[in-house]
Amino acid sequence: MNSMKINPIKSKCMLIGTSKNLQKQSSLNIHINETILENVDTHKLMGVYINKNLKWNPHISYVYKNDATNISPKAPIFLSYV
Repeated sequence: MNSMKINPIKSKCMLIGTSKNLQKQSSLNIHINETILENVDTHKLMGVYINKNLKWNPHISYVYKNDATNISPKAPIFLSYV
């Protein structure tokens, strides 16, 4: 159709679910052109970090660490994990 191809070197895979369900199966074995895709627990997708439990913790940590230099030291920080 549009002749796009998946690049297995740049591709990653993530098994998403609850902690309880992820204990039953910890990883995926996906092969593309005889290359096994890397399993990850967290991945940045369109500027937002997502993790295997769909929690915001990795993204909030990233934003806090990278934007902390732009926040005035006198300004109160009201950040908490979801």
